Amino acid sequence: MWGTEEDLPGEAEGYSKEGLYIMKNKEDRMAFAIMPFSETPTRNTDDLSIFYDEAIRKPIETSEVLEGRWRVRRSGDAFDITDQVIVDLYHADVVLCDLSGLSPNPNVMYELGVRLSISLSPVVLFREEHPENRRVFDISAFHTFSYSPFRYSRLSEYIVEKLRKYEAREEIFKSPVLTALSMSPRVLRELNRGQAFRATEALQVSLRSMLRCVLAEIRLVGKEVFSDETTEDDIIKELAAEGNKLDCLDWASFDLAINSLPGGDAYLTDTPLKGLLKPDIERVLNTWIMEYVYEYIASNWAAKGKNPVDCITFWVWETMLLIRALQVVKAYVADFSLPEFPEGSRQELIAIMETSWLVKRQGNSAVLSPY
Repeated sequence: MWGTEEDLPGEAEGYSKEGLYIMKNKEDRMAFAIMPFSETPTRNTDDLSIFYDEAIRKPIETSEVLEGRWRVRRSGDAFDITDQVIVDLYHADVVLCDLSGLSPNPNVMYELGVRLSISLSPVVLFREEHPENRRVFDISAFHTFSYSPFRYSRLSEYIVEKLRKYEAREEIFKSPVLTALSMSPRVLRELNRGQAFRATEALQVSLRSMLRCVLAEIRLVGKEVFSDETTEDDIIKELAAEGNKLDCLDWASFDLAINSLPGGDAYLTDTPLKGLLKPDIERVLNTWIMEYVYEYIASNWAAKGKNPVDCITFWVWETMLLIRALQVVKAYVADFSLPEFPEGSRQELIAIMETSWLVKRQGNSAVLSPY
């Protein structure tokens, strides 16, 4: 189901309540192929492997007309939907679905159903031509491109052109799932809250993992100060203490470069709390996360050979505050019985954010009125 540029909502970016998907501007993109790999009426396993490589993967990854750096992955043919397949189906910018067979492969149909039920991003359907092909009624509303199993060039051109149009926003995918659910605001809101919960939890897990790594590295540097019984809380208390014992340590061996925040990129790209929090709160929280990424992830704040105690102390403090803030938000989006963000939770979140020096530095605390 496709729209045109005229269908594009004025300020839409990514997903919209009308059920449209608009590809965001980013360099790295992923296409995920689901297709039969055992046989079709005209091809065997080897033929299909060559088909995937020559007609799908190479034309996309080597295309000179696509703006992004595309990579192509594929699922297997065994009826074993692993966690990684689910993740790929969810995160893929585009899913390429080959329905070839007199009746489409059951595994392919299952994975297509999974994709349509968990993601609003585009799906491109195609199928080899055969006189005995049976019609697939459940997806008759989708356009399915027919290709010759003996000549792949037209299919490759079709797929690359579809991806180019997505990038240029000349064609916009309209999700049949979201279109149907948009008639039920309650269901749509619950879906949005579910996505928000997963996004905030992923970011929270990333922050906690980084915190553990840094504290473990501090323990190694401070082995003369800390014992085997020293807990993470003990290390944090020592960092916060005036005249702490860590200043006099040799930090030359401290070489922990944190250059990525897995949950952060997805969070900032999807802005999952839009419409769930009041705009002023959401803006300050999102700005805080962006500032955190810029200050501590994009730059090498823990440079080797320097005394990073002050930097580590600030980082630990900001990280713990951000984890606490996300916990407040996560508790709200997980409780479907709460129609709006409770006032008590709002004031708790404001109090946490006003403690952050990154928020204060940006002058955002002034807009966080508790009234």
